[in-house]
Amino acid sequence: MIKKIISILGNVKLGIIYLILLAILSVLGSTYIKQGETYITYYKEYGEIPAKIIWITWLNNVFHAWYYQLLMVLVAIAVIFATIERFPSIYRTAFGKVEKKMPEGVLKKPSTIKLSFNESIDETLQKIASFIHNLGFRKVEVIKEENTVYLFAEKGKVSRLAMLVTHIGIIIFLIGAFLGSYFGVRGQIEIPEGEKADYIRKYREGSLKPGDEIYKLPFEIKVNKFWLDFYDSKEFAGAVKSYNSEIEILEDGKPVMKKVIKVNEPAEYKGYRIFQTSYGK
Repeated sequence: MIKKIISILGNVKLGIIYLILLAILSVLGSTYIKQGETYITYYKEYGEIPAKIIWITWLNNVFHAWYYQLLMVLVAIAVIFATIERFPSIYRTAFGKVEKKMPEGVLKKPSTIKLSFNESIDETLQKIASFIHNLGFRKVEVIKEENTVYLFAEKGKVSRLAMLVTHIGIIIFLIGAFLGSYFGVRGQIEIPEGEKADYIRKYREGSLKPGDEIYKLPFEIKVNKFWLDFYDSKEFAGAVKSYNSEIEILEDGKPVMKKVIKVNEPAEYKGYRIFQTSYGK
């Protein structure tokens, strides 16, 4: 009964369906449907019926919608139970007893390679073992049995655990996404040069636009300096190469960290990531 439950929950086909649905919803939410807008905005942009569908189905806040969270949980469950179901066979393949003699049916297949040597059997085996060793196999075992000689070699045992490592990575990613969705805080604040702030305005739910809700930071952010770097070449004359902000992190009025942040190069402090998103005069 338990095996049947694990098999159902770890069904790979269901897991793929969940992933496809997650991908479709992610594309809709990040590319086609603006998140966190008002009903009027959707009404003006898409019309009455599409606006109602977007509003009723939570497509205006898809990444925090109950069905999006449920799909993440279902994918995690599918991956966990698929890993549990396949772990014994993966472990046996990597570290279990290996059948060192090939069945007669395999030996007679067209893929079998036949070679002829003029040397003695021991010299021939030594040459073949040396050749196999040069291919990257550390140990070549020779098994003699009546009129048959078997050469056994293997490598890359640990690589057979790649699927397990991949599954664990997916699980960790999904747990992080789930926790970030529920407990993470995202917001924005404008800080002029020489000024500091110890709060951010939280983004409206499902949006990248700051709302009126204030989130207090456990430290202060001070912007010491902002400047632009330009390209030197004639081809890109006048084009901005990078946007730079020198910031300081203050605790109890004392500086504890200084860093120059650029676009896509944030500062990190106590679990917070501080990005530069825009600038103005």
